[in-house]
Amino acid sequence: MDRGESGKNIKGRPALQQLLHDAKSKDFDLVLVWKVNRFSRKTKDLLNIVEELEMRNIVFHFKGGRIHLLRMSSLPLFLF
Repeated sequence: MDRGESGKNIKGRPALQQLLHDAKSKDFDLVLVWKVNRFSRKTKDLLNIVEELEMRNIVFHFKGGRIHLLRMSSLPLFLF
């Protein structure tokens, strides 16, 4: 959990880097994000993270806002 961290840059966020590291070990099966703009403001970063998690069968869920992640092919589809 990154308390109070900005979603502007994912590189300078130790807790996010730890989450990605732990995902490789499959230490969890769900990532719950309250606000997507606090997770990542760059669409490319967000899509890369979601893809990496999905490759490991880890569910990525947005709780706040009106964003829904669907899987209709090999790529995620975000509905706003």
